Amino acid sequence: MIHGHQYVSEAPDDFAEFGVITARILALTWFDQAFARKLYDAEDARPLVQASMGVVVRWNFRLKFCYLDWENSGRLPLF
Repeated sequence: MIHGHQYVSEAPDDFAEFGVITARILALTWFDQAFARKLYDAEDARPLVQASMGVVVRWNFRLKFCYLDWENSGRLPLF
């Protein structure tokens, strides 16, 4: 069992629905610093996302997550 998941399922057919999985991944980074380091350091986070969320990502592309510290970036918020 990985992060409470006992089964594997496919990611949603609709790419827009994949946002729910992305939100769960980001929430997990706030909870687990070791996971966050693995996620942000991965060149392709797809295997980590699949294992931690219990899903299979069927799309043929790499997933890359980057952390931006807004307070120290010198950038204005997008909103």
